[in-house]
Amino acid sequence: MIDLHSHTTASDGILSPTALVAKAHGRGIRVLAITDHDTVEGIAEAVSATTERNIEVIAGIEISATLGDKKEVHILGHFVDISNAQLLAYCAFCRTERFNRINHITAKLRTLGLQITTDDVVAINPSGMLGRMHVAKALAEKREVPSIRAAFDKYLFDDGPAYIQKWHFPVREAIELIHNAGGNAILAHPGRSVNESQLFEIIELGIDGLEVRHPSQNSHQEEHYRRIAEHYDLLTTGGSDYHGSKDTDEAAFGQYGITPEILTVLRRASHKS
Repeated sequence: MIDLHSHTTASDGILSPTALVAKAHGRGIRVLAITDHDTVEGIAEAVSATTERNIEVIAGIEISATLGDKKEVHILGHFVDISNAQLLAYCAFCRTERFNRINHITAKLRTLGLQITTDDVVAINPSGMLGRMHVAKALAEKREVPSIRAAFDKYLFDDGPAYIQKWHFPVREAIELIHNAGGNAILAHPGRSVNESQLFEIIELGIDGLEVRHPSQNSHQEEHYRRIAEHYDLLTTGGSDYHGSKDTDEAAFGQYGITPEILTVLRRASHKS
C-alpha cells in the first residue's frame, strides 16, 4: 500500500511523525507521504523513524491556496526538497499567519461569551502549526462545547460566527512554489473542494495532477477524476488523509492509495533538477 496523504502533530494530526510511521508500518503501508498543512517540520523525524522499518517516507506538504478572491483549495506537494529556501520562507510566513488567525478567532469567541485564549489553543499543539481543529479541541477541553464536532458546527464552520478567512495565497503561486522545491503539485480531494468550472480553472493554472483516491470520494467520483486526468494528461494520486481525529480515519488508513506503477510515474515527473 502506498499512501500519499497524511498528517502529524506538525500540523493537525494527533500522532507524532514517529508514531504515524510506526502505525503505517503496522497497517502494511510501505510508502507514506507526510503532507502536513503549510509545514515540512515533521519530515525529518518521520524519515528517522524508518531506520528500523521497511517503509519509505516521501517529503510532502499541503498548501492552503486561494482560487479567485476567497475560495480556499488545498494543493499537495510530493517529493519536495525540505531545505528549499522559498519553501521554508513560506512555512515561516504561514506559522505567523496561523498564529495571528488564532488570535482573531479566540477574540471572536470571547465576544460570543466563551472563555478561551490563544494560550489555551497553543497549549494543545505547542510546537506545530495551529488551526481551527486546535481551537475546537481547546474549547472541548475547557467544556465550553460538548465536543470538537460541536465547536465546528456552532462556531468554527466556514463563514460561521467565529470564522476568520485565511491569508491570500494564489493557486498559481502555490504551484510555482512546489515546482521550485522540486515537487509535483496535486489538487487535493477535488470532489469536496471544487466544482467543475473551478477544477478546470485550476487545470489551466498548471496543476500537475489530481488526488483521485480519497475517503471523501466515491467510486463514481474516482472514475470521473481519473478520466479528466487522462484527458488532460495529468498525474493521479491517492491517500487516506489520515489525521487520527476524524471518524473515518481508522478505517481509511491503509485502504486508500496508489500502485507501485503510478508511484514510479510520479517520481519521474517530479521537478527535481
